[in-house]
Amino acid sequence: MVVNVRNVLFVFLLLIPILAVSAVDYDAVNNPNFNFDSFNYDPVPVSPGSQFDIWFKLRNVGNQPTQNAYSILELNYPVYLDASENATKNFGATGQDEDLIILYRVRVREDAVEGNYNLTLKYSARAAVEETTVQVKIAKVNTDFDIAVQSYSDGELSIAISNIGQNGASAVTVSGFEGYKAIIGNIDAGDYTVISIPVTSEWVLNETGNKEIQLQVSYTDLNGNRRSVNKVAFLVAAQIAASEPVNAKTDNGNSIWFYTTIFLLLVILGKLAYKFAKRRHVVK
Repeated sequence: MVVNVRNVLFVFLLLIPILAVSAVDYDAVNNPNFNFDSFNYDPVPVSPGSQFDIWFKLRNVGNQPTQNAYSILELNYPVYLDASENATKNFGATGQDEDLIILYRVRVREDAVEGNYNLTLKYSARAAVEETTVQVKIAKVNTDFDIAVQSYSDGELSIAISNIGQNGASAVTVSGFEGYKAIIGNIDAGDYTVISIPVTSEWVLNETGNKEIQLQVSYTDLNGNRRSVNKVAFLVAAQIAASEPVNAKTDNGNSIWFYTTIFLLLVILGKLAYKFAKRRHVVK
């Protein structure tokens, strides 16, 4: 029997890649082996200066439990690990077809610029180390407000509250001035609302002759967190004078003394005029 060496060599060359793939598959199946499944983080988006939790889900697709599995989270500016965290985490045995959930707590720097940032997770269920890169979104979720006095009339103070930020605010409440409290509702970015505050006390003006109105505006941001900002508006003296309040006075009571002095001078001048007229009548 004559063996064609050339044909045997050709068949052997064809079998090499098949055997190699089979060996790799066998090694992957018959050893512990992690596959990256998914990830999630909360809150979304993450705001500068805040913290967030991120979860990675791995699955052991081999038919052997893991022995010395571990993970390493690699971060770059502007995110960094919370002080309570370690970048490297070691795990015990993870059985066949079992899931492994890896949790990290991460912080964002105050000066972070809005955008998407990469986080890389390296993990190993055996000698080989694999990695996956995910993205988290950083964006401002808070907003800001401005308050301004519109008018004062008939004992009621009208104040406009404007959302001057880039995000909407929900469940807005206002409190502060003379114990005033009110539920406003939602205010979209660029929108405003007007509130009316009843005034029952005397006006006490500051050194510039204006009345300072202090209010606290509370709201829920895009991530569902409750926030509060303190704002100040001023009611100018001209607005107070135009409304003719009954009990307007300055801090040192100058206006009261002024009108009292004028009244006394008028009384004295009246008496002097009367005596002068009476004396002229007697002389005649």
